[in-house]
Amino acid sequence: MNLPAQNKQYGLASLIIDSIMCRWLRAVIAILSIAVALGGAMTMVGVSESIEETLQQGYASRSVDLMVMQANKSNPMTSRISEKLVDQLREINGIKSVQAVLVDSLLLDADSGILVYGWPPGYSEISHRRGGDIVELQHGQVLIGHTAASVNDLTPGTTIELNLGDFEIVGFFKANNVYESGVLFMRLDDLQQLTSAHESVTFVFVELEQVLTESLRLELIREIETISPTLKVVTADEFLEENQVSAAVRGLGHVILATNALLSILIISTIMVLTVSERRQELAILRAIGWSPTRVSMLVLLETAVLATFAAVVGGLIGLAGMKAGLSYIQTVGIYSQ
Repeated sequence: MNLPAQNKQYGLASLIIDSIMCRWLRAVIAILSIAVALGGAMTMVGVSESIEETLQQGYASRSVDLMVMQANKSNPMTSRISEKLVDQLREINGIKSVQAVLVDSLLLDADSGILVYGWPPGYSEISHRRGGDIVELQHGQVLIGHTAASVNDLTPGTTIELNLGDFEIVGFFKANNVYESGVLFMRLDDLQQLTSAHESVTFVFVELEQVLTESLRLELIREIETISPTLKVVTADEFLEENQVSAAVRGLGHVILATNALLSILIISTIMVLTVSERRQELAILRAIGWSPTRVSMLVLLETAVLATFAAVVGGLIGLAGMKAGLSYIQTVGIYSQ
């Protein structure tokens, strides 16, 4: 006698739940194995893409079309080029504006690292409002982004120690992006002295005239690179793509993602094989009482799907927690990401 469709569905659900509960230890191990694999992959890929996206937004907010840096540097933070290059670039037709900046990570109060931007005198980045006037930073003074201030529990008026030198926070810097909100801003000459980078900067940001065609842009890049064989000119996107540090992290994340996906498939396949081999008598009884081969196969597939779904949910939670932990960890060296 055939059961109504509704009862068939209820019976299938009951068997799936009973089977999982009777083999709960195997189910927990399978779920955790898949979840940890997926969560680890999500963490690696998520953190690397989050940093890159935040940097892209930072460069976009500054209208950075080209970045001039030292050639053959796998770590862009170690790039050092002459600050005198700024005057040479301003004389090139097609360049609208240039900004030179020295970037380095300094030790904050001998406790944690913080990213510091050093800007030359005359740049608005090292100007702040005092009373009704806009004044420029003096030696020994710094501005701080709101994120860096919040994370490090700092406020204007506080004196901090940077690489054994004392500096006074005289105001907030109103950043246009998350990345720079976690940065300290100081005079270029102060940062050069702290890092022994005399008359050097890390990058020169170049904004081009909007009317430039692609061929003129390439010609302008070649003209800049002919100034010195030690120079390299890239777009902001190329900088993020070619940077060996971020590329290595990104590549490692994708390798882990692919490996963990294969591992998850292997675990799921193993669960299906074990389910069939351990329940041959039970499945044979179901066939004997009238279950079709399709319905028996559906039982095994749905049971595996339930475990995989639970594993995906738990893996997602692990991945989110891992991304938050990863982004919090990199804050200790002064890198903030959304």
